[in-house]
Amino acid sequence: VQHRSLSAPKGFHFDVDQEQQRRGGALRSPALSSILYLTDAGGPTLILDQVATICSWSGHVLLSPPEPAEADVIHPLANRFVLFRAACLHGCLPPLGAGCGVEGAEAAEQPKRTTLLVNWWIGERPAPPSCAEAPPSLLDEMRRASAPHYAEALTAGGGAWKWDEAVARPLDVSDVGTGEA
Repeated sequence: VQHRSLSAPKGFHFDVDQEQQRRGGALRSPALSSILYLTDAGGPTLILDQVATICSWSGHVLLSPPEPAEADVIHPLANRFVLFRAACLHGCLPPLGAGCGVEGAEAAEQPKRTTLLVNWWIGERPAPPSCAEAPPSLLDEMRRASAPHYAEALTAGGGAWKWDEAVARPLDVSDVGTGEA
């Protein structure tokens, strides 16, 4: 779960195996990334159709295509779920007007952009600390703590989990591969 101040949105990045990259290995991404918005606060997520490639002679990261041809803008809405190819460049834009340049106690009083982020790997999973087994005691505690809240949320107002046709697009997962670049 990620809590971010409205004045400090997440910059643009690729989801990668950070430990493998640190060791100088191939740039490796999960097959899919997902975002579950837990609050309505914050700026939208921007997902571009650009992926990272490594230049064979310089070792620098290049964008392919050099200019994005497509972009998806997803505004935070509690219980909105987004699934996308993890190799795509993405990040959070600052909210318009609200939270920009706010610091100190004023920033602490602002609502937080809260999301549950899950990367879905195919094949070998990343090394800890990027990816680790959750202890059974933690999973049991999460089940006990969340069960009443889910039941309450699902019965309130005809169900809290809704398919949002305005932002839903088909996702072709036939070419997600293993995430090797």
